[in-house]
Amino acid sequence: MVDDANLIVFENFLQSNSNIYLGPYFDCDIEQEGQLRVIDGSYSVKPIRQNKWQVTWKFEVLNRSHEIGQSLYEFAEVIGDAINDFSNLFAALAAAVNEGF
Repeated sequence: MVDDANLIVFENFLQSNSNIYLGPYFDCDIEQEGQLRVIDGSYSVKPIRQNKWQVTWKFEVLNRSHEIGQSLYEFAEVIGDAINDFSNLFAALAAAVNEGF
């Protein structure tokens, strides 16, 4: 979800670049640093509420680091079935953050 100003920044970026973004992005709610390429340069914008927009687009991650993912996989193996409790907790936290509760 973005505000009006960030939507303009995003649209200007797509118009003035070769659909390559270099910087922070989130992969499974974990901030990573890397290079993303917007596929076909297409996106959609949906109003959520005043000054808030949901922007969606398809992209591919170039030169992805698997270090964090590997650590998460190893953690999930160690805690076994307790991962379901974490999953429910993470879903509740994501809803609280993303939906502004």
